[in-house]
Amino acid sequence: MKQKLKEELKKLHPFITDKMALRYVDKYVAAVMSEIAKRFMLMSSDEVSDGEMNFSAKSVDNASGRYKISGRTGYVYHLMQEHPATSLIISAYKGNSVTHRVSRVIFNPIYKKEIMEELGSLIIECEPKRLKELQDLANHSVEIDPESLASYIKQTKLSLKNRKGQAYDEKLLRNLQIANQLQVLVRDNNGVAYLDEYWDEIDSGRIHGHGLSLQRIPKEVRHAALGRCYRYDFKAASYALMTSFARQIDPTLKTGALQDYIKNRSVIRRRIAKDIGISEEWMKEIFTSVGFGAQLKDNPYNSIRKKIGQEKYHKLLCNAEFMCIKSQLDQVSAVILNSLGKGDFELFGKTYAEINPKDKTKRTKNQKLAWLYQCLESGALNMFVNMIPENYKIKLLVHDCAYLDKPLSAQQIADIKYALMCRYEFLNFEGDAIIPIHASDYVCKYDQDIDRAESDHRAHMVVENSRANSQNGGTSNAASSVKAYASEHCTISAIPFAAPKRQIMTHWGMVDADMLSGD
Repeated sequence: MKQKLKEELKKLHPFITDKMALRYVDKYVAAVMSEIAKRFMLMSSDEVSDGEMNFSAKSVDNASGRYKISGRTGYVYHLMQEHPATSLIISAYKGNSVTHRVSRVIFNPIYKKEIMEELGSLIIECEPKRLKELQDLANHSVEIDPESLASYIKQTKLSLKNRKGQAYDEKLLRNLQIANQLQVLVRDNNGVAYLDEYWDEIDSGRIHGHGLSLQRIPKEVRHAALGRCYRYDFKAASYALMTSFARQIDPTLKTGALQDYIKNRSVIRRRIAKDIGISEEWMKEIFTSVGFGAQLKDNPYNSIRKKIGQEKYHKLLCNAEFMCIKSQLDQVSAVILNSLGKGDFELFGKTYAEINPKDKTKRTKNQKLAWLYQCLESGALNMFVNMIPENYKIKLLVHDCAYLDKPLSAQQIADIKYALMCRYEFLNFEGDAIIPIHASDYVCKYDQDIDRAESDHRAHMVVENSRANSQNGGTSNAASSVKAYASEHCTISAIPFAAPKRQIMTHWGMVDADMLSGD
């Protein structure tokens, strides 16, 4: 990649020396790849699908340094970005201070393959200043399993050798980059590994992790970091919580389609996805977007239409089951908004402010509904956490789910479900064991404990057998031990064995069959 960039730079600027060209290319690649790696790790699933990412051109300017060619000076980054042949990225949106939006870029198709390969092996070292900021801001530590994380990295590198497709490979590379970065940030305390994180609580009660928080990263990497554990998450949380709240306001509200979706969401998503011709994963994303207030406007700028295309979008709008769910969800939102009215209000100890305290702008209707959902969600999660027995360790909380070190008993699950449903009529949760992706030679701590217990049991049995044999005259024959036990504890009868008679149930109870034979 660097050689190709150098050759292209020489074509555009023939008077530059090889040494100077290589120096500028090295500075440019180091600065751009560092920024790409940082942003790539924090991309959302939608951004990965769109191929766009945030990018701080100002930071790259400073990191790349300045050039001087034929009396002309400037930043190396701008020099390389002047022509597509010498640029690794292409600008999709230029940020500005008016909208407070940062620049967005896409990878240059000419160099995309080389960029992705570079990302797979690149580890961004934490600067001392950044580490100090992290230590100063950190207010929460998450215990992790470094062996599980290392095994995940090993397996991911192995998977990348067997290419399965560009989108899948990019996902693996992104996950690998995040996992490598987490390894750098691990802190050891008396043999226990921790990740220090900065969490803050917004006015709705939801707790947000910042940076590479385990809350924000892909679940595959999160599970690898946590190791073997158990996850309990709310089913269709936004639909269940909002519908429950609306029914408390108006018990006559018809929500049959919503209740059916809450209980059977997987089957319904699969059925609708098959009808319109998209993947179940995309259908899930559509329901999630609609649950958070996405509009179904038929224009090229609609995010859902943009994702699935015009033809399939029209099929979605013609699907009776989907539109029935959407119609009832709109009624739920209308009931809630009408009951709350305008202005500030208080809910579950949290105060809603019409003016967002973060950016001092007036909140929209969708932002108001989002705040309400987050408030209901945090209240439900707090109820769940408060009912977990003290002998359980909460490894991590992620908005609508909790990771525990061991499974809850059937009775504990029933008690928590009952308490939640008393406040949120349609809210339910499900639990599953988390077994992280790992290399074939990896044995997790859970399995190591089982192997150790089995080994201790076998050793104990050897000792017990030896003791029994010594008491039995030193014989090592197991049959002798059985005979000795039988002679000491059993009395053998001399009466020959007789098979029991066949019996038949009658009105008088069980009687011998020969009594009813008529002989």
